[in-house]
Amino acid sequence: MATRKPKSVPEVATDDQDEVDLDLSDDELDQISPMAGVRLIQLILDKIKDEDLTQRHFIDYVGLSFPYWRAILYGKRSFGAVKEHKLRKVADFLQIPPVQAFILAGKIESADFVVQASRQDELNSVSEHIRSDQRWMGLSLSKDEWAATPLKTQLLIAALYGEAKLQAFLSTPQI
Repeated sequence: MATRKPKSVPEVATDDQDEVDLDLSDDELDQISPMAGVRLIQLILDKIKDEDLTQRHFIDYVGLSFPYWRAILYGKRSFGAVKEHKLRKVADFLQIPPVQAFILAGKIESADFVVQASRQDELNSVSEHIRSDQRWMGLSLSKDEWAATPLKTQLLIAALYGEAKLQAFLSTPQI
């Protein structure tokens, strides 16, 4: 009978230490926490490391227990299950708007900010504008490509196109 090699996981602190290894590569973080909230976890770990804080400081500030924090960190629990008032404390800790923490935790999605009935019509209209815009038509997606593009990506393209129409980020070549 073949023995299974255990999955490589960064060393978890004992209950005496109350710390977890913060030097995680992106691949290791993806492997540990492959769920909604990964980016939020990374922001928290980065702030703890950058400001030379401890995880105990963070969990006490937010009001989480260390075992619960560790369960979130290792993908056993989701940030989406954290109560709203604690996510607001996470946002305060990170100095970001609470809505950003809710989005990063997977509690709400960016698509929740638009009216469902007209959203796709509006996005299709933006796609048509891009296809007819002389500056962008060469980079635009066909109707079929647009229809196959995930909604979140369509929203991002529409938002960026709206910004680009107000301000050109690339200079125009001089002839």
